[in-house]
Amino acid sequence: VNAAANGLALAADESSQGARFLAGDWRQVCEMAKAKSLQYDVVLAAEAIYRSDMYADLTALLKQCLAPEGVAWFAGKRFYFGCGGGTASFAAHLRENGFLVKVNSLIEDLRSNTREVLLIERAAIADDVESPMTERKRRRLNSSDSQSKDCGNGGGPADAGSG
Repeated sequence: VNAAANGLALAADESSQGARFLAGDWRQVCEMAKAKSLQYDVVLAAEAIYRSDMYADLTALLKQCLAPEGVAWFAGKRFYFGCGGGTASFAAHLRENGFLVKVNSLIEDLRSNTREVLLIERAAIADDVESPMTERKRRRLNSSDSQSKDCGNGGGPADAGSG
């Protein structure tokens, strides 16, 4: 819904390009993506990293689904008290598994838990650690930004990648 509201075409079927929503057990989603050879230029996730025991499955899913020059944004709390996860520990886990990760956005209201949006990409194609996006990605994403701003919808990111 949010993808369509922001002017993104939704995929009509598995062979067409467009935004898709993938949900479910991370292992099952990874197996399905592998079987269908799904890869995405953009992967978006929110509140998916609250359990540290799921990091290995999420990492496997990113390795499977993220296109070689793709980017992922994961939004969540810095710490999920009582659950063991959070953006800080997920970023460390991803770095240990060959990804570059930087905090793209920081949301602190001084009343609740700090929230962050992580920008993730494969380390093998990164320009440098300080600015992980390649110039090609910047141009593509800036082009997408100008298109989505024309829609006038102030909604947040969609829940799926664009293939």
